[in-house]
Amino acid sequence: MLTFLMHAKKLKIEAVLIDRDILKHLTERVRKYSKEGKGIADEHHGCHYFCNQNVFTFGVFKPIFQESSKWDAFSEQLEEMKFKSELLHSPDDRKASLEDGNKYPPIIAHAIVHRDRTIIHMVLFHERNQRHWSSTCVLNKQNRIINSYLKNEQFCKNQHILKKFIVMETSMDRLKVVVPFYPVQFIAELEQSTFIPCSMNRARSFYSVYGLDKSVNAGVFRIKAKNMLTYVKHHLDQLGVPFWLSSGTCLGWFRQCDFIAHSKDVDIGIFIKDYNPDISKKLRTSGLLPKHIFGKVEDSFELSFRTASNDLKLDIFFFYEESDYMWNGGTQAKTGNKYKYQFPKFSLCWTEFVGLLVRIPCNTLGYVEANYGKSWGVLIQEWDWKKSPSNVKENGRWSTEDFPKVVQVFQ
Repeated sequence: MLTFLMHAKKLKIEAVLIDRDILKHLTERVRKYSKEGKGIADEHHGCHYFCNQNVFTFGVFKPIFQESSKWDAFSEQLEEMKFKSELLHSPDDRKASLEDGNKYPPIIAHAIVHRDRTIIHMVLFHERNQRHWSSTCVLNKQNRIINSYLKNEQFCKNQHILKKFIVMETSMDRLKVVVPFYPVQFIAELEQSTFIPCSMNRARSFYSVYGLDKSVNAGVFRIKAKNMLTYVKHHLDQLGVPFWLSSGTCLGWFRQCDFIAHSKDVDIGIFIKDYNPDISKKLRTSGLLPKHIFGKVEDSFELSFRTASNDLKLDIFFFYEESDYMWNGGTQAKTGNKYKYQFPKFSLCWTEFVGLLVRIPCNTLGYVEANYGKSWGVLIQEWDWKKSPSNVKENGRWSTEDFPKVVQVFQ
């Protein structure tokens, strides 16, 4: 480890320790020393961080190894110390589009330095936008030890996206190591950083059958829907309310990397535990008007907003968690009939949609199939929210005394 850090520093390669296990151990020890009125720098003896494992993960947040001369110098110096090293490349899909086929230029995604059974994994992050870094996954290599490691390493199995963060230098096992300035926050974001790009291949397949709607109405809808989603994201981010693309908007992203032009609405999901009463007030500041409020916070809650011109609608579906599934509710305004839409349990990942960084269910296929069945790839113009979904079930009826509270429709 000393050899690696020494040569990295000599060549001005800032390798930031992003190893989750070591950072967790570091925060525990910092917490312990703080209670004792000491600093982490007061450690003098023993090996607390780098002696208990043989695989270490670092992040490199500048494209330094694109300069082949720097990598050559780095690898040559390590080879003198009996280390072997290799670069792993991956297609760069950051600027992927429907028109470019699969011609993604390769980028250096990972660097592996190893000796005996010690592996130092360097994840090369590339700028996704002004506020985020992203990493790509790689195929397994032939080396047996590295191959075994890559199969289980989170940075090699999935793409990831991280907010840009500041770093600091600290002493660990009497070595100067660069770490995130807020390791606890970094670990929390790391555990929710999986990124799933939209499949351009799937979108091309869809458009090869149905074509791309290039009508004026479709173009206007796309612009208005993007603007609405931008406003919603801005205000919900301010409130700290995580949301994801749901229903038809999620299907549009998954199937065709775009809004479904004839849908006339934008759909998002929010876990009921994240509900904030200020959501409605915030959305009104962007010019959205309330359309209806259905259900109660504790049962089948749903909010709907519209534009002033009444040509675009926002539906917010709130999701409830049971022991083995999740669900959201629906209410028929005229009758008070209740409906229930059941989904397999899911966690949230990130994606990029119409230029916005938003969340989606990680198992998007399972989510979409629950709602639209196995035929989700077929374009359907007519949709009855009470009958068409594969996962809809009747769920009773609101009582007469509840009706005025659970069915609020605004003109």
